[in-house]
Amino acid sequence: MSLEAVAARAGVGKTTIYRRWASKEQLVVDLLESLDTNPHFHETGDLRADLIAHLRRELDPNTNPVMRKLLFRLIGELIENPELFAVYRERVIEPQVRELTEAVKRAVARGELRPDVDPTLLLEMLGGPIAFHVILTGTMEFSPERLVDALWNGIAAKR
Repeated sequence: MSLEAVAARAGVGKTTIYRRWASKEQLVVDLLESLDTNPHFHETGDLRADLIAHLRRELDPNTNPVMRKLLFRLIGELIENPELFAVYRERVIEPQVRELTEAVKRAVARGELRPDVDPTLLLEMLGGPIAFHVILTGTMEFSPERLVDALWNGIAAKR
């Protein structure tokens, strides 16, 4: 990604882009700050099914393909550019973590999960294998059912 490529894709001259953004990083920060961070986790009262459905949507290559391409590029940039990482974390990661944490707490209150389940650790245990898979394979093709069921066996309330 370069400002030159952005200008070409937008059909404007480089100077038009440079008037608004002095650097690629500033452009990406503005893009990240403009993202829709409204809740997207749909709850039905069955957290296992809700997690699987959520992961299917998030991993579906047809769901927001532009963001998916951006995500792969951002991974490399995040390490090199703490400002980008901070904005990405604030605008993308933290709203999702808050939303999913509350869903896990409600599942504990409903008796679906053991009372000692740590919502943050659960989310890390869901996200970690997916990130590892994406890094190793370069694809988002992943089985949400296998992952959720592997975790569910350890966290579900005994009935």
